[in-house]
Amino acid sequence: YALTCHTDGSGFLRQVSAPSGSICTTYDAAPIVADSIQFTAQHPGSAVAYMPTGTSLYQITGRVPPVPVLFLVPGVTPAAEVARTERAMQDVPVEWVVYYSVDFSKDLPAVLQLQGGGVSDFLRFLQASYQRDDQDGLVVYRLKS
Repeated sequence: YALTCHTDGSGFLRQVSAPSGSICTTYDAAPIVADSIQFTAQHPGSAVAYMPTGTSLYQITGRVPPVPVLFLVPGVTPAAEVARTERAMQDVPVEWVVYYSVDFSKDLPAVLQLQGGGVSDFLRFLQASYQRDDQDGLVVYRLKS
């Protein structure tokens, strides 16, 4: 059978306009993809990171990742990798962080145990260095001045 990308608000896959043309994405992901594209267009001169697990958004928006680690999994990514990413974010600097996170606990129950139910080191870093500034339905952090 074939998967069909819908533009009329029905079906599993939704069409979203991106800088390089239209793409199909899942029903659940379509709003964040569409809003991320609009957000980046509003701030063309600033470094934007999609974190901790928004790797595909770089491809969709046509942006170059400003940080070396693109896929942080709280509780799983080694602390040294998280620290390296945080240093890179400060060096660039990354002015905007679009916080896009995937819940791995349903597919990888061990991740939930590793996280221990607390706040991740990366989220603590964001809270210390950035101010939450949600826009267009996105969870967004802006570098504190």
